[in-house]
Parts: sequence; C-alpha cells; structure tokens
Amino acid sequence: MATHTPNYDLKKPAPDDFYNVADQNENMDKIDSALKGVSNDLTSQQTDYMYQVPNIVGTQIRINKLSNTNRLFFRLDDNLTGNITISTDGGATSKPLQDIDGNQITQLDKGFVEVVADANFFILRNRGLGGADKQALIDIVNEAERNESDVKSNLITVVNEKVGSTLPLNAPWIDIQNVISGMTNKKWASGTATSTSETLPFVTQTGSSARVSYITVNGLDFKPNTIIISAIGYGPYQIVLHPENLVTGDPNYNTARIIAMGNVAGTLQFRAFRLVSPAVVTETSFTMPVYGGDNEYKWIAFE
Repeated sequence: MATHTPNYDLKKPAPDDFYNVADQNENMDKIDSALKGVSNDLTSQQTDYMYQVPNIVGTQIRINKLSNTNRLFFRLDDNLTGNITISTDGGATSKPLQDIDGNQITQLDKGFVEVVADANFFILRNRGLGGADKQALIDIVNEAERNESDVKSNLITVVNEKVGSTLPLNAPWIDIQNVISGMTNKKWASGTATSTSETLPFVTQTGSSARVSYITVNGLDFKPNTIIISAIGYGPYQIVLHPENLVTGDPNYNTARIIAMGNVAGTLQFRAFRLVSPAVVTETSFTMPVYGGDNEYKWIAFE
C-alpha cells in the first residue's frame, strides 16, 4: 500500500504496486508548486533588500514590503523634517520612525536609509555620525571662513601638531575636515552657551587687563587643547584657544594664548589674551572671554 512523504505529501508507491502515471504527475505538480513558492520568496526577499525609492507624502514615507523580513531599505533624495512615519500598505496605515532610544525621528537627511520594523514602530538604523553633529561642525567651519586667513592657519597648525599631518596653511576646509574626521583616540565635544552680562578683567597678550564678557562650559570629560567659539547672530566673531608651543620668540606669547576677533559697535576688533585666570581650562570645563554679553555662541572643543 502506498505511503506519503511527511513534508510535501508526495505519494510513495509500495514495492508491489504497479507504476501509475497519475501518481507520478501528481507528485511532479506538488514539487513544481513548492519550488515556485521558494523562488517567489527569494525574489521578494531580494527586492526588499534593495534600496527602493519611496513615495513621500508629507512626512510619511511609503515603501513596499514583499516578504516577511523586518529590515527594509530605501533611498531618500531630499531631507525630510517633521514627525516622520513609514507605511508599507500604500498609506492606509503607518508607524512612527524612532531612534534606538524610542525618540520620534523629526529630521532625516537625504541618503541611503535602513529601518527595522517592530510591532508598533520602525527603528532607524544608526547611520554613523549624526546629522546634527555633522552640521554643528560644518556650521563652525563655515563661520570661521569669514576670518579665514587667521583662524584657518591657527587651526591647521594645531591639527598638524596633534595628528602629524602636513596640511599647508592655505589648505581648503574640506582637507582640514577630512583630517579631523580621521583623528583617532581624540575626544571632542560641541554645544552652545550664552555669554554673561557681567564682565571680568581678562589678561591681554601684553599683561594689561580688559573687562569683557565670557562663557563657561561645564560637563566635559577631557581637558581641551583647542577650542573654537563662534557667535550666533552677532556679526563676525571667532575665538581660538592655542596650546603653549604654537608661538615662540615673542615674550608676550610664551604662555597658551587666546585669539579673539569680533564686531564691536560696528568695528572689527582683534585681540589676544593670555590663558590665565579668569580664563581657565580644566579637565571638565572652560571659561573663555567673548566680546558680547547675553549672546549665544557655538563652541567645539578638541582634546
């Protein structure tokens, strides 16, 4: 008596059964159907793992999901801002896009994106250095271009010393950014701070005193060697802290120094300060002089 296979129910004639063409054809049909199903699944999986171009409606990203995979890939041709959601059914339903900590994604930069589907939301896979951090560095660099000849050459000197690079003093900003991006085992931090309305007597390059406002940043986990500060909405302003061995030969610069350039009452001013109290740099904080009180400044500090 014939038996059947456990997985695909193929008919197995007994040794004493006569050959039956109908049984053989039935088995072939079952095998053909099973193989076709495997082929379709593979095609769907391959399609889902390709970077598709989604349909963007408002802040909703509409993509196709053909298989049972939880990982989906798409290419975003423009930046997207707002409470971003993802739909896999043509917009009938959608789920919010969140980061790994469960925070709603409200800014997604153009480029290649990978998301992971969960029951009630999608998780954005890490794309490396966040857009906000990249933009903070780019914004500071762009601000510095307004005083390029001074700020750029000073920054290049610091970078060359710290990483052993050989950037010329007139190197383009993209070369400087590439070297900084390749820095290893060096900590850095960035943020914003509001200057004080009060002033303190900071020591100038010649040892005299000048009362100016200042900013204080706390919460660092390293002692900065280089600090760049740029004013936000207050005209051209740059301030750079240099290590001790940058300048030699001038007794006024024998200590670490601070170079400040600012627009005060419509006049561009340039002044160098010494890194002595009240200008302070420690393992966890720094206090730097600035020209304007009650103004917001962007800062970036390198170890």
